[in-house]
Amino acid sequence: MCEKVSKMIRSLSALLLALILALGPAEGALGEYKSPDQIAREAAEKAAAMQEEARAEIEARAESKALAEEPGDAGDEAPPGISFEKPRETEAQIDARSKELEKKYGLAIKRDNGGSGESCVGTAALDALDLALESVTPAFVRQVSGYWQKRAGKRLSFSFTYSPKGATALGLGVTGFFDVENAVIEIYLPDYSRGASLGGESPLNCLHEFGHAVQYMLMELHGEAALEREWGKLNGEKAAYTFGEYPEHYDETVWISAYASTRYEEDFAEVFAHAFLRHREGMGFASRLTDGEGKYTVLGKKAAYIEKLLKLYAGNPGEVIGNMRRLYLAFESREYKGLTVSGDYLQFGGCPAPRYLLAGLLSSMKLTPDIGAWVNDIGGWEVTTGEGKRFLIFPGGKYFAL
Repeated sequence: MCEKVSKMIRSLSALLLALILALGPAEGALGEYKSPDQIAREAAEKAAAMQEEARAEIEARAESKALAEEPGDAGDEAPPGISFEKPRETEAQIDARSKELEKKYGLAIKRDNGGSGESCVGTAALDALDLALESVTPAFVRQVSGYWQKRAGKRLSFSFTYSPKGATALGLGVTGFFDVENAVIEIYLPDYSRGASLGGESPLNCLHEFGHAVQYMLMELHGEAALEREWGKLNGEKAAYTFGEYPEHYDETVWISAYASTRYEEDFAEVFAHAFLRHREGMGFASRLTDGEGKYTVLGKKAAYIEKLLKLYAGNPGEVIGNMRRLYLAFESREYKGLTVSGDYLQFGGCPAPRYLLAGLLSSMKLTPDIGAWVNDIGGWEVTTGEGKRFLIFPGGKYFAL
């Protein structure tokens, strides 16, 4: 109870601070630069090299893992024999949804069929993309796409494609990268026929990659050196990037995620994505943006700095910043059937069910023929095992016993 009260107090402090967030933080200084697409390509090459070893490790873990009645994370791949939910839409329906989003946001959407004639992405993934882009406003997305039209000679594109050599989303490979030369945001999906679970089509991942496109635009408008220098000053002397290594623990008042602590480019894209998307109930993190005295934490300074840049360069700053500031008002947890849930695994709330279920988790469960139902409001499945046990499962692999 004391912990809950403490969280409420921190949240209230953040809400009060939201009323005076008109100005950004001071400017500052950074280190060496390495382009996001180069980083992602290197990660993809490393993922391909590690693929066979990783798959063997996953299969061994899946065989030995027993499902506990405690919150946990799903496995990454399922053994042969797991049946997947089939797409419920036609290619014509997917085409229509793609064209709708292209018109709304002024960008292009490409889909790979892997030579099978069947699109690798369904309308559910396109709905997740819509949710992500809507959070930064269609007008701003069109502005960014227009910038790339002038710079690269082609409008910004989202390309849904199969992961390089089956690299999956759960720590074994890249989920996407931004191809600067061609103005293409690659969103990687796993090869579902191999039993992989959720790929890169999550709202946060889509918005993270879009954040890289925004960052490049700001490099030109604000100055590449100035942007990196000012962002670096926000971190101070004690917060250093790991340059590719994921930390076992990280300071949540400095980094929004472990991935953010790896490099400057990923730090910017992660803060951008989380700041715009995590305004829904249970996803808030305002208590991480200020300290006990109501002063900005390092993470809070980063969010405020992005707001400052948008005020300077967004064509519709009032609307964009208004959307971003909703994060200061978002509750940091919510209740569902006796459970207290919170965090970014709630990101699919309001979206249709992803095209396939979580194969890794299902491989360790004995399910009834009726697997269960997608709970649209919370963005997860309620499933029942053959033993009558009930679980709440989220697309990213988090699960809870009900």
